[in-house]
Amino acid sequence: DFTPAHWDGSIGQWTAAATLGHDQYTRGTAVGVLDLGVEDTNQSWRFDARRPGGARVDWRLGGSGAFTQTSIAGRVPAAGGDLGGVSGDSAFDVKARDWYAGTYLEATSSVGVVSMTAGARVDRFDKSQATTVDPRINVRIALGRARAIRYATGVYHQAPAPSYYDSVRGAARLKPMRAIHHIVGYETGREAEGLF
Repeated sequence: DFTPAHWDGSIGQWTAAATLGHDQYTRGTAVGVLDLGVEDTNQSWRFDARRPGGARVDWRLGGSGAFTQTSIAGRVPAAGGDLGGVSGDSAFDVKARDWYAGTYLEATSSVGVVSMTAGARVDRFDKSQATTVDPRINVRIALGRARAIRYATGVYHQAPAPSYYDSVRGAARLKPMRAIHHIVGYETGREAEGLF
């Protein structure tokens, strides 16, 4: 079950968009001694705004967040992959409520064939009781009218999956999960011409 709402408009010199969503997800898994029922409810929001700077700097800012509620209940094998229950099984019980909210700011500037976007995102994770600051950078070098190479890197954080909070064998609190992305790309064609 998914219900979205979307708005596009402008605020002064900024073009803006906002999205609200509500989704609910239910599933069950039953294989041997593995027997779990999952219910997820999620309310999320996102806001993005952009102010073109002409030949100088383009600015983008925005934010996003979510309120989540997860319930997972049933039984799992005592040893991973032991669906026959040879080593026994145990209860699995998760009742996790959480929220996160974050905001970002980016600036894009071009000099000759080089375009660079630098920015950062700040997030607050409630269940983890943590605030993170993630820097990011993206460099694009044009190779003629319809080709370019691109390099991007940045730090990304997200809340741990609710299943890690199993009340039988899980954790009471976990740090947000962290990843560093490095992306190298080659572009050819143009989106407006149908081949990209």
